[in-house]
Amino acid sequence: MEYYNRVDEEAIRRIAGIVGEENVLRESFHLLCYVKDFYKPYPRFKPPELIVYPENTAQISEIVKLANEKLIPITPVGGLTGISGCAIPRYGGIVIDLRKMDRIIEIDEENMYVTCEAGITCARLAYELERKGYIPPHFPASRYAATIGGSIAYCGVDGSQMVYGSIGDRISSLKVVLPTGNILNVVGGTSGKIRKSSSSFNLKWLFIGTCGTLGIITEATLRIYPKPNVKDSILIAFNSIDDALKLANEIKKKNLPIACFTVWDEVAVNQHRRMVYGSKIPLSNILVLVDIIGYNSEIYSLLRNEVLKICLSLGGEICSGEVVQYISGYTSDFYSALAATGKGGWGCIDIAIPLINVKKALDKLYSILKTYDVEPLGALILKLDPMYIDFFYRVDEENREKYPIYIKAIREMLKVGLELGGSISHSMGVKIDAKDMIPMELGYGYEILKKIKNILDPRGILNPGIFF
Repeated sequence: MEYYNRVDEEAIRRIAGIVGEENVLRESFHLLCYVKDFYKPYPRFKPPELIVYPENTAQISEIVKLANEKLIPITPVGGLTGISGCAIPRYGGIVIDLRKMDRIIEIDEENMYVTCEAGITCARLAYELERKGYIPPHFPASRYAATIGGSIAYCGVDGSQMVYGSIGDRISSLKVVLPTGNILNVVGGTSGKIRKSSSSFNLKWLFIGTCGTLGIITEATLRIYPKPNVKDSILIAFNSIDDALKLANEIKKKNLPIACFTVWDEVAVNQHRRMVYGSKIPLSNILVLVDIIGYNSEIYSLLRNEVLKICLSLGGEICSGEVVQYISGYTSDFYSALAATGKGGWGCIDIAIPLINVKKALDKLYSILKTYDVEPLGALILKLDPMYIDFFYRVDEENREKYPIYIKAIREMLKVGLELGGSISHSMGVKIDAKDMIPMELGYGYEILKKIKNILDPRGILNPGIFF
């Protein structure tokens, strides 16, 4: 894009003066590490011209001010585990990789909050908190590479969302470098540890789920919770997706406080059967996993018995503990199952759908892939309100001539979410090949978003081309 300038030698010299020469990379083999995430089919944009590893918020502020001065685009990056392409530089420029900013600043056990830098991985934060008896604020399948900052930028969810909320719900304060280079402390109360306030606009939601387009998150304070005393997973085999969705509806109507609800459809179950433990999976079409946690053993027992009673009334078969240990309540095992097939890459969409329309959505998604001759790899249906569908498909990464077909299929599948009263993305960000579909969902709200972007980022340097 001719609007932006290249990173010249003066800019490189000044940035090296800010962060140190050891934290600046410009060799092509380093730059090529930042041209893709896990989005399939991955686009081929212009590689970045410079990779920078800042070590504190002040350094990021100075870099952003310089980029404004010289009109150079910036892309903030965490673990590059996304599947939407939102962390891929579209116009070259500077990549700011936050992974050296990985300190835990404070674990406040009295108020039960943790303050950490944005570059810490979810797995490392989880390890430090679990040693003290707390569950982590975010524990996704990609936790060993995904960072807290990246998870906030996407408003990610994990297996405990139904009890504790998304990562956005757990945030009380953020430190953000705005596109002008100014540093903004978005605080919850004067202590920074108040999640709910009606004193004015709640500014934190400007930066949660906006994929680094309005500011670079450098620090966060999040609510933590004690580890539950009791935890169990119930795996149920059903013969039809209708019975699995009836179970979801009954749990929702009774308002049972379960931790996680996951359905594997027939195609997804068959992916698991390809694994070494495949022979242990029941010969049924559908698997449903219900996670239950609790702090009171009596209440936990009542909840577990109620879930079991509903399952049996719907004709479900309760699987043995030996099977449960192989099937986790999140998608990490399913990713392994896909990788084990050894037939190229895979892609995924994540549309949010009202429960009543999930079956209709699945039928439409499979029909679309059949039309475009794309192999389906199965669906995971998660949560309850709303439900969302992680729908997987095969991608032949070596056959670039087929990429336009994949993109057409992806766009049609995303439209299913809109047609059935849902959203084109639940928690993974809008696909970069479908940003023009955002106004279809938001209506005039999209124009308001553009105005906010223009106010905060008047020169359009921060992660350009993602939403607008």
